[in-house]
Amino acid sequence: MWSFALTLIGYLLKLSGTSGTQIRVVNGDNSCSGRVEVYHSGQWGTVCDDAWDLKDAEVVCKQLRCGKAVSAPDKAYFGQGSGKIWLDNVGCSGTESSITTCSHRGLGVHDCSASEDAGVVCAVGSNIRLANSSGYCSGRVEVYYSGQWGTVCDDSWSINDAQVVCRQLGCGKAVSAPGSAYFGKGSGTIWLDEVGCSGTESSITTCSHRGLGVHDCSAVEDAGVVCAGMMKTPTLTLHTTNTAVLPGESAEFRCTITSHRPMSANFRLYRNEISTQTAETADQKTVTFSLPSLSSSHQGSYTCDYYYQSALTASSKSNSITITVVSLPSPHISSFSRDINWGQEVQMTCSISTQHLGGVFSLSKVSGSLIQTKRTSGISATFTIPQADLSHEGSYRCQYQTTVSNRKFTSPQSNTVSISVAVNLHQPRINCTAPDGGLSWGPQGPEITKGHNFSITCSTQPQYPGGVFHLSFSGSNHTMSQPAINHSASFYFPAADYSHQGNYSCVYQVDLSSRQFYSTETDKLTVTIREFMVPFIAAGVTGGVVLLLMLGLVFIFLAKKRQSKTGETSWKYSKGKTKMNTYGNSTSEQNEDQKGEADEEIYLDPNEEDQDDYENVEEEDQDDYENVEMEDQDDYENVELEDQDVDDKGEVEDQDDYENAEDFMDARELNTGCQDEDIYANC
Repeated sequence: MWSFALTLIGYLLKLSGTSGTQIRVVNGDNSCSGRVEVYHSGQWGTVCDDAWDLKDAEVVCKQLRCGKAVSAPDKAYFGQGSGKIWLDNVGCSGTESSITTCSHRGLGVHDCSASEDAGVVCAVGSNIRLANSSGYCSGRVEVYYSGQWGTVCDDSWSINDAQVVCRQLGCGKAVSAPGSAYFGKGSGTIWLDEVGCSGTESSITTCSHRGLGVHDCSAVEDAGVVCAGMMKTPTLTLHTTNTAVLPGESAEFRCTITSHRPMSANFRLYRNEISTQTAETADQKTVTFSLPSLSSSHQGSYTCDYYYQSALTASSKSNSITITVVSLPSPHISSFSRDINWGQEVQMTCSISTQHLGGVFSLSKVSGSLIQTKRTSGISATFTIPQADLSHEGSYRCQYQTTVSNRKFTSPQSNTVSISVAVNLHQPRINCTAPDGGLSWGPQGPEITKGHNFSITCSTQPQYPGGVFHLSFSGSNHTMSQPAINHSASFYFPAADYSHQGNYSCVYQVDLSSRQFYSTETDKLTVTIREFMVPFIAAGVTGGVVLLLMLGLVFIFLAKKRQSKTGETSWKYSKGKTKMNTYGNSTSEQNEDQKGEADEEIYLDPNEEDQDDYENVEEEDQDDYENVEMEDQDDYENVELEDQDVDDKGEVEDQDDYENAEDFMDARELNTGCQDEDIYANC
């Protein structure tokens, strides 16, 4: 308990020093070596190396109770600090109790950068040190005895001797044991000669030697050591723009160590724990590894380490830096349907095969600007156009963009997909109406009475607002147009005439996105114009009645005439036989005469009571006689005219007939009276 308290008090005193000013060393091999830092105004800051020397380091080592100063490394030997630079141009005599009491430009006043941070290496209170080297764990071996520092002769000097020195100084394993004043010739007494250590001793003075101050050497034989020290983990940095690169770009790594050794060190660069490059450097703290023309095979996690040739171990590996070679392929675009009707929904999906997720897909038209962007946590995104119109018609493509290590990467353009927006107008309907009733439907279509008004109506199913209907007429090149109201339009004709007769058809037109679209034409509507039929019907009825009456009269007339001709023929036949009997032309005629005589005898028997009747009959017969004579005369003349055209033989025959006819006429005239007398007598 008390030992812990004493240790803590000692540590606090080491920080504060004798003057109360807090001071510390960091990033060194032990608690008495490293970058010098001062605490002021609530924060730690560094000291600039302008005018920094061993006297300044002596004050720091004294203030830290670390014994004598071994070296005063500069140029951020123990790495660059952060925060303020509190001191610059420090000038100490070596006797000061605190570094802040030495001369300087003032707290916080400087013209330095972090690359100029100062450091110290203290002897940690022992009687041995390494001199004339930029590193604490390498240099000329010096021993403090009898109030002064002296050197060691290299006679019989070996790695076992160096091992004891390195262990005594807390510098790890010995790497080498150079002689012949490798680190330069010392001054003062040569305290040790022919040192022989087994390597297990705790101090070099306990090893065998000729005695303190006994030697046969000179300064050119001063011995030195190189210790591996507490091999600090190196730092790997990337000196290109970003850890994410494109194929073909290059990367440059730097592996840096903070504790320098005056000997060659081997640095190795690893990718995914496999060594890829090795570089050897002499007397340097940094090695650069270059990777030109990167490809996907260079992608991975990089680290570095270092080792000394004589050391049995290597440093631990550095921090890791992951290099990502971002090679984005072209995405793919697809559409569920490429032929879209106006107003329908369109969906297009962009996808990509990549391990770099969480990016953004952008959809654009080939001939236009960006349409949409969509962030996705996966490998695809679907874009939706709710209602497609003609402005959405064209070819589309997409692109993928993602951010890797704060750097944006964009894929090539995808393939294209073409979207066609169709405007399919329904075929309109056509109809004819006549409000005042002058319409009837015939086999070919509507029949309009001349003079009546009528209308032809074009209509269509609701699809698009507005539009125009065009009415075409086969009898004219002129097309009538009417704007669509509630998806229909009526064409009015105030008075039908024959110029309106013909075939009518409708076409619907709509304007969308500055383009005109037309429907298919309707079926032809044939319109017939007819006259007003009432006067014609009345006239037809009257004419029919008159025609029937006339036909009746004609029929009656013809019937009477036929009856009259039938009576005349019978009378003529009777008279002819009488004439032939009178002239006695043949036996038959004689028989007829005999029969006629018998008839006459019958006619002579009537009673005389009928005398009055006789007189009346005689008058009527007289009239009949005159009519018959006139008709016979006409027949005679007609027979004569007709017989003129016959041949000679026919002419002779007609002549005989003519003579017989004359004889017949004469006989009729002679016998008429007689016959009538017989009739009268019989009556």
